Amino acid sequence: MSSNSNFNNVKELIQSKDIDSIRKLSEQSTMSEIVEILENLSEIEAILFFRFLKTEKASEVFSHLDEEMQENIIKNLTKKETSLIINELYTNEIADLIEELPSYLSKTVLLTVNKETRSKVNELLKYNENQVGSIMSVDIILLKNKYTNKVALQKIKEKREESEISQIFFVVDKESKLLGSVTLEEIVFSQKEKLIIENIKPIESVTTLQDKEAAAQIFVSELLPILPVVDKNNVVLGMLTHDDVIDIINEEVTEDIYKGSGISSKEVVPYPKARILSIAKSRIFWLLMLMIGATMSQVIIDSFSEITAGFLEKYKFDVVLSSTVLLAGILSIIPVISSSAGNAGSQASSTITRSIALNELKSLKFSSVVFKELKVGLILGTILMFANFLRLMIYYLITGELLGEDKDFFLVISAAASIALFVVIVLSKIVGTVVPMLGSKFKKDPAVMASPVLTTLIDALSTLIFFGVTLLMLTLLI
Repeated sequence: MSSNSNFNNVKELIQSKDIDSIRKLSEQSTMSEIVEILENLSEIEAILFFRFLKTEKASEVFSHLDEEMQENIIKNLTKKETSLIINELYTNEIADLIEELPSYLSKTVLLTVNKETRSKVNELLKYNENQVGSIMSVDIILLKNKYTNKVALQKIKEKREESEISQIFFVVDKESKLLGSVTLEEIVFSQKEKLIIENIKPIESVTTLQDKEAAAQIFVSELLPILPVVDKNNVVLGMLTHDDVIDIINEEVTEDIYKGSGISSKEVVPYPKARILSIAKSRIFWLLMLMIGATMSQVIIDSFSEITAGFLEKYKFDVVLSSTVLLAGILSIIPVISSSAGNAGSQASSTITRSIALNELKSLKFSSVVFKELKVGLILGTILMFANFLRLMIYYLITGELLGEDKDFFLVISAAASIALFVVIVLSKIVGTVVPMLGSKFKKDPAVMASPVLTTLIDALSTLIFFGVTLLMLTLLI
């Protein structure tokens, strides 16, 4: 489905308005293939393709699209078409949609649903995004403890179209308080007139106010396809499904990866949808902090250079003394540049490796990804360049170098170091992007390949560029 010929065939079907063929194609394709088709069509073609689908299929596809495409589709559908699509969604999916859409479109969506659904949606929207209540599925079937297997099966059949069905059903009392669970298999194969309460089993539950990550851990430990979500009075309000838990774990792992690479981001956005300024903003804080922290290496090198200078002065090596002090002033900056470049490259590598693992880059060209990181590198490099120059000015004022005879030398070194840092940051972003992408292209694990290659290349590049820029500026000064 992902070949150019297949996409061209879809375009032809859209242009010829061959609705039957498009519907047949959608039934024979997997959901990921349909989403990929829509992502590779123009906005107008995507809207037409979506309109040609049957309502049930269109609603199913809609729930798998990203927020931007959902917004574009709603903008281009009539109120009647929107109502048909939205009312096929589950309540928690409608709530998620409303949270992501602009306010004027959210109102449109709310107006398309009935009063009961609107009430359920509003309840879900009251919960904090980190709480279980914000992601629970509320379209569920609850079985009363007084039901026989025959009655329970009839209730399941009656409500299966409007509810999420699983192999496990929750058994509640007349006040909807959780008593336990029973499987579909037990309901079907047990005696019809037997009460379902006789087959009941205990089941762990999570609360609406519980943290999502903690609830996900309980879910995994229980090894069940669903878990009931209850309030403080043990009344069942919804359920947590494996789809919800996968999303939670994915977010948690991504946050941990980003934090480990010095990326601070409140919201994880798919790489193709992330804006350049947003990427730069999420990375700059820790780059600045780590660069300032690396000043400790500079302090240590300068301290030992003073010890060495005292030793040389004692034995009257005046020429060697002067050269050593000046050389130490240069060498002490290298760890700062090298570590900053390494951190910048690691940020790019982690982001790209994650995107490759999640197959987010399939619709992007190699050059467009590199160019995007290049622009991020230019922004970060510029900020770090000025920050580093200011840092060195403050540092050399404190140590007294800017007040001595060699102040011109240290001014040049500060400028050269800052320019070199800019160049190295830009190059590290490119290297951090290219290495995992090439690894993936040649069927190598990007995560394993990126780290050693980045460390070797960036350290060498940092030293080479710093000395190159420094010697060039010193030559021009002389």
